[in-house]
Amino acid sequence: ILDVAYATLPQLKASEYRFQMSRKDFRMAQALRSPSIYLSYDYTTRYSQSARDPYSLTLRPYPEYTYREQITDNTFGRLFLVVDIPIFNRFSAQNQISKAKIRVSDAELEMEQVRKDILRIVQQSYTDALGANENYAQALSSVENYQEVYSMTARRFELGQASAVDLGISRANLTSAQIE
Repeated sequence: ILDVAYATLPQLKASEYRFQMSRKDFRMAQALRSPSIYLSYDYTTRYSQSARDPYSLTLRPYPEYTYREQITDNTFGRLFLVVDIPIFNRFSAQNQISKAKIRVSDAELEMEQVRKDILRIVQQSYTDALGANENYAQALSSVENYQEVYSMTARRFELGQASAVDLGISRANLTSAQIE
């Protein structure tokens, strides 16, 4: 029963997934110690009605210096290469690693607590089931006893040795035992 509970209950699955996620977060935090390389490219262009033609010394107003010519003449591209080496980053990487390690421990403890709670619930349910079975057996025995008392009271009533009140009480006790 416990193995089935461990395999199917969503509380345990959720805590296991949180534990796995915290371990991956820890590995990602450890990666903050590694250097990073970024490569980017920036492409820009511009247009202005009062733009100056870069290839002539005169000011050419808009109709002469068209939009298409300005876009073509004023294009710029830049390539960036950034190398980030986290040597002294005010210990932020180490702090994040320490916090991630604590989250892993918390998730592991939570998972163990969920396992213990499931074990406790299963054991309590088993004990309750045993107690209920025992109560049921006692109730069956009680019904049999009250059935016999009722039949004896009914015979005594037929012979005139018991009153109708005794028979009614006996029937009420039997009904109460059957209900229980």
